[in-house]
Amino acid sequence: AHSDYIEGRGQLDVDQILARQREVQPAKAAAIDLKQGYLAIKKKNAWNKRWFVVTDGVLYVYKNWKDLDPMEVVNLLLCTVKKLPGGLEKNNCFAVLSPTVNMTLQALDENDLDEWIQVIEQGIGQQLKKRQKEGTTQSNLVAAEEKFSYLRELQSISASNKLCADCGADAPEWALMNMGVLI
Repeated sequence: AHSDYIEGRGQLDVDQILARQREVQPAKAAAIDLKQGYLAIKKKNAWNKRWFVVTDGVLYVYKNWKDLDPMEVVNLLLCTVKKLPGGLEKNNCFAVLSPTVNMTLQALDENDLDEWIQVIEQGIGQQLKKRQKEGTTQSNLVAAEEKFSYLRELQSISASNKLCADCGADAPEWALMNMGVLI
Protein backbone atom coordinates (compact mmCIF):
# COMPACT_ATOMS: atom_id res chain seq x y z
CA ALA A 1 0.00 0.00 0.00
CA HIS A 2 2.89 2.33 0.86
CA SER A 3 4.53 1.65 -2.52
CA ASP A 4 1.23 2.46 -4.30
CA TYR A 5 1.18 5.83 -2.56
CA ILE A 6 4.79 6.61 -3.50
CA GLU A 7 4.28 5.35 -7.05
CA GLY A 8 1.14 7.49 -7.52
CA ARG A 9 2.52 10.51 -5.66
CA GLY A 10 3.75 12.25 -8.78
CA GLN A 11 0.40 11.80 -10.49
CA LEU A 12 -1.99 12.50 -7.65
CA ASP A 13 -0.87 14.47 -4.63
CA VAL A 14 -3.63 14.44 -2.04
CA ASP A 15 -2.15 17.44 -0.25
CA GLN A 16 -2.29 19.49 -3.46
CA ILE A 17 -5.88 18.45 -4.12
CA LEU A 18 -6.94 19.44 -0.60
CA ALA A 19 -5.10 22.75 -0.92
CA ARG A 20 -6.87 23.47 -4.22
CA GLN A 21 -10.24 22.61 -2.69
CA ARG A 22 -9.63 25.06 0.16
CA GLU A 23 -8.73 27.77 -2.39
CA VAL A 24 -11.85 27.09 -4.47
CA GLN A 25 -14.29 27.08 -1.53
CA PRO A 26 -16.95 29.69 -2.29
CA ALA A 27 -16.95 32.72 -0.03
CA LYS A 28 -19.81 33.00 2.40
CA ALA A 29 -22.80 34.66 0.76
CA ALA A 30 -22.65 38.41 1.05
CA ALA A 31 -25.33 40.16 3.02
CA ILE A 32 -28.26 41.23 0.88
CA ASP A 33 -29.84 44.44 2.09
CA LEU A 34 -32.09 45.10 -0.91
CA LYS A 35 -34.16 42.69 -2.95
CA GLN A 36 -36.94 43.34 -5.37
CA GLY A 37 -38.90 41.22 -7.78
CA TYR A 38 -42.15 39.51 -8.53
CA LEU A 39 -43.64 37.00 -6.11
CA ALA A 40 -46.98 35.25 -6.21
CA ILE A 41 -49.10 36.05 -3.15
CA LYS A 42 -52.03 33.95 -2.01
CA LYS A 43 -55.19 35.93 -1.23
CA LYS A 44 -58.49 34.13 -0.64
CA ASN A 45 -57.50 30.91 -2.48
CA ALA A 46 -56.23 32.87 -5.51
CA TRP A 47 -52.62 33.59 -6.42
CA ASN A 48 -51.73 37.07 -7.69
CA LYS A 49 -48.42 38.31 -9.01
CA ARG A 50 -47.12 41.40 -7.15
CA TRP A 51 -43.88 43.39 -7.11
CA PHE A 52 -42.11 43.16 -3.73
CA VAL A 53 -39.26 45.28 -2.40
CA VAL A 54 -37.39 44.67 0.86
CA THR A 55 -35.02 47.36 2.06
CA ASP A 56 -33.98 48.80 5.42
CA GLY A 57 -36.12 46.32 7.34
CA VAL A 58 -39.34 47.19 5.49
CA LEU A 59 -41.33 45.07 3.02
CA TYR A 60 -43.18 46.99 0.30
CA VAL A 61 -45.87 45.42 -1.88
CA TYR A 62 -46.73 47.03 -5.23
CA LYS A 63 -49.24 45.99 -7.89
CA ASN A 64 -46.39 46.04 -10.44
CA TRP A 65 -42.88 47.42 -10.82
CA LYS A 66 -44.14 50.67 -12.40
CA ASP A 67 -46.25 51.74 -9.39
CA LEU A 68 -44.88 54.51 -7.21
CA ASP A 69 -47.22 54.04 -4.24
CA PRO A 70 -47.10 50.68 -2.43
CA MET A 71 -50.33 48.76 -1.80
CA GLU A 72 -48.94 47.60 1.53
CA VAL A 73 -45.98 48.51 3.75
CA VAL A 74 -44.83 46.02 6.40
CA ASN A 75 -42.29 46.89 9.10
CA LEU A 76 -40.39 43.63 9.60
CA LEU A 77 -39.71 44.26 13.30
CA LEU A 78 -42.45 41.95 14.56
CA CYS A 79 -42.33 39.53 11.63
CA THR A 80 -40.97 36.06 11.24
CA VAL A 81 -40.31 34.23 7.96
CA LYS A 82 -40.48 30.51 7.37
CA LYS A 83 -40.06 28.20 4.44
CA LEU A 84 -43.17 26.17 3.66
CA PRO A 85 -43.00 22.51 2.66
CA GLY A 86 -43.16 21.97 -1.08
CA GLY A 87 -45.69 19.84 -2.88
CA LEU A 88 -48.75 20.81 -0.84
CA GLU A 89 -50.07 23.34 -3.30
CA LYS A 90 -47.07 24.98 -4.93
CA ASN A 91 -43.29 24.72 -4.60
CA ASN A 92 -40.87 27.44 -3.43
CA CYS A 93 -43.32 28.97 -0.97
CA PHE A 94 -42.67 30.84 2.26
CA ALA A 95 -44.70 32.73 4.83
CA VAL A 96 -44.20 36.15 6.39
CA LEU A 97 -46.04 36.25 9.71
CA SER A 98 -46.64 38.77 12.47
CA PRO A 99 -49.54 39.65 14.76
CA THR A 100 -50.96 41.77 11.91
CA VAL A 101 -49.55 40.12 8.76
CA ASN A 102 -50.08 36.66 7.30
CA MET A 103 -48.63 36.40 3.78
CA THR A 104 -48.09 33.22 1.83
CA LEU A 105 -45.68 33.91 -1.01
CA GLN A 106 -44.17 31.92 -3.86
CA ALA A 107 -40.70 32.60 -5.27
CA LEU A 108 -39.62 31.83 -8.83
CA ASP A 109 -37.25 29.02 -7.88
CA GLU A 110 -35.27 27.53 -4.98
CA ASN A 111 -32.43 30.10 -5.22
CA ASP A 112 -34.89 32.99 -5.34
CA LEU A 113 -36.71 31.51 -2.33
CA ASP A 114 -33.48 31.34 -0.32
CA GLU A 115 -32.59 34.93 -1.24
CA TRP A 116 -36.02 36.26 -0.20
CA ILE A 117 -35.86 34.44 3.12
CA GLN A 118 -32.31 35.71 3.72
CA VAL A 119 -33.13 39.35 2.95
CA ILE A 120 -36.27 39.27 5.11
CA GLU A 121 -34.34 37.73 8.02
CA GLN A 122 -31.69 40.43 7.61
CA GLY A 123 -34.44 43.07 7.53
CA ILE A 124 -35.81 41.74 10.81
CA GLY A 125 -32.30 41.95 12.25
CA GLN A 126 -31.89 45.52 10.98
CA GLN A 127 -35.12 46.56 12.68
CA LEU A 128 -34.11 44.88 15.93
CA LYS A 129 -30.69 46.57 15.90
CA LYS A 130 -32.32 49.90 15.13
CA ARG A 131 -34.69 49.50 18.10
CA GLN A 132 -31.84 48.39 20.31
CA LYS A 133 -29.80 51.49 19.43
CA GLU A 134 -32.83 53.71 20.08
CA GLY A 135 -33.44 51.98 23.39
CA THR A 136 -29.89 52.35 24.68
CA THR A 137 -30.10 56.09 25.26
CA GLN A 138 -30.92 57.02 28.83
CA SER A 139 -33.94 59.11 27.83
CA ASN A 140 -35.57 56.14 26.09
CA LEU A 141 -35.09 53.60 28.88
CA VAL A 142 -38.35 52.41 30.40
CA ALA A 143 -38.50 51.70 34.11
CA ALA A 144 -38.95 48.06 35.11
CA GLU A 145 -42.31 48.81 36.73
CA GLU A 146 -43.60 50.35 33.49
CA LYS A 147 -42.45 47.27 31.54
CA PHE A 148 -44.38 45.02 33.91
CA SER A 149 -47.46 47.21 33.55
CA TYR A 150 -47.37 46.47 29.79
CA LEU A 151 -47.16 42.75 30.56
CA ARG A 152 -50.09 42.96 32.97
CA GLU A 153 -52.08 44.87 30.36
CA LEU A 154 -51.37 42.17 27.76
CA GLN A 155 -52.42 39.48 30.23
CA SER A 156 -55.71 41.27 30.94
CA ILE A 157 -56.68 41.46 27.24
CA SER A 158 -57.43 37.74 26.92
CA ALA A 159 -57.74 34.76 29.24
CA SER A 160 -55.30 32.85 27.00
CA ASN A 161 -52.64 35.51 27.74
CA LYS A 162 -52.61 34.40 31.38
CA LEU A 163 -50.94 31.12 30.36
CA CYS A 164 -47.53 30.54 28.79
CA ALA A 165 -47.89 29.77 25.06
CA ASP A 166 -44.92 27.38 25.29
CA CYS A 167 -45.48 25.30 28.45
CA GLY A 168 -48.92 26.36 29.75
CA ALA A 169 -47.61 27.69 33.09
CA ASP A 170 -49.50 30.47 34.88
CA ALA A 171 -48.32 34.10 34.82
CA PRO A 172 -45.96 34.30 31.84
CA GLU A 173 -43.14 36.80 32.29
CA TRP A 174 -42.15 37.47 28.68
CA ALA A 175 -44.00 38.78 25.63
CA LEU A 176 -42.65 37.35 22.36
CA MET A 177 -43.84 40.14 20.11
CA ASN A 178 -42.85 38.74 16.72
CA MET A 179 -44.97 35.66 17.43
CA GLY A 180 -47.71 37.55 19.30
CA VAL A 181 -47.58 35.26 22.37
CA LEU A 182 -46.68 35.43 26.05
CA ILE A 183 -44.13 33.00 27.53
